[in-house]
Amino acid sequence: MGILFFFIFFVIKKFFLRNISVNINFDVSLVLTENSL
Repeated sequence: MGILFFFIFFVIKKFFLRNISVNINFDVSLVLTENSL
């Protein structure tokens, strides 16, 4: 039970970290695009 919980927690954390990094990259590219215009 503990191993299963840890595995699910690891997958969820990895998924959220990937979404956060994608959002940060999107914000940065959006700012760079606005500055170039």
